Amino acid sequence: MTEKRDKSVLIRFTNTEHEKLKMLSSGQTISAFIRGACLNQKPPKPVKKVDPDLLFELNKIGVNMNQIARQLNSKSRVLTVSEKVQMLEQLEQMSRNLETLVNHHVS
Repeated sequence: MTEKRDKSVLIRFTNTEHEKLKMLSSGQTISAFIRGACLNQKPPKPVKKVDPDLLFELNKIGVNMNQIARQLNSKSRVLTVSEKVQMLEQLEQMSRNLETLVNHHVS
């Protein structure tokens, strides 16, 4: 059973200090952040916000890669040379798409 927190400490901060604490607390309460910092607990890693369009595009690329992998790993039939070339072209296109996404979202 978790021990109940029934003791409190009043600490006053300036507006600037309070804003900095909110930023550093990475989504957790300021109380939890200060408790963790003072009691040598590792703070949780901040969750980065991700562009929904980026996730959508990455998902599309992942789905295409899974389809190609499934065909390549299928032992039910042997792929023709033209099918292999087509898959290679699709992989090269995915590579270009990934590079474009990285350049667009990282810069």
